[in-house]
Amino acid sequence: MFTSAGEILSITSSWLSARTGAGCNSRFAEASQTFYSFEGASRLHSALASFAGGSIAVVVAAMPYKCPGAPHEGAMLIANYFRRNQRRTGMDIQLYTPNRNRCPWLGRNWARRLCKCSKSSRYASGLSYLAAVDPAGRVMRFQQGNTERYDLLVAIPPHRAPRLVKDAGLTNAAGWVPVNPERSLRNMPVCLRSAM
Repeated sequence: MFTSAGEILSITSSWLSARTGAGCNSRFAEASQTFYSFEGASRLHSALASFAGGSIAVVVAAMPYKCPGAPHEGAMLIANYFRRNQRRTGMDIQLYTPNRNRCPWLGRNWARRLCKCSKSSRYASGLSYLAAVDPAGRVMRFQQGNTERYDLLVAIPPHRAPRLVKDAGLTNAAGWVPVNPERSLRNMPVCLRSAM
């Protein structure tokens, strides 16, 4: 095994566990803000501080993505930021997600409660993936063909398996390590879990 410093490590073990993480597909990085990296969150904070008002679109660009709750939490934190700074008037915060269930990790009853508590946000669920963004016209187009306008775009980037995992030949045609969702184990002698 090689370290990032170029050192060679010799490891004798029956199992090797490595936290490889997942990479972000930065297709819409030039046209949007994000909170999925430290640098992105810092830029988003600056953009929010100077935002004069209008429509803020928090968009799940495609699936899969890290942390199912993050887009919902992000929309609520943005709303709270403006409320706390007494700048909520004239703000329209919208969350666009391809998930049919607004908060899939909570279940329907809790999702309804969360949406009632989050009066500051509007939800558009069950949409197709984000296909294109026109930063000059401030218009986003989804794969189904529908378009939406925005004044500030906060994109949740789709994620991909790390290069190490692909190069090892562990991914399927979709680019991910196949797992048994009931057991969280792969069907190979190697057990690999990509921590997101």
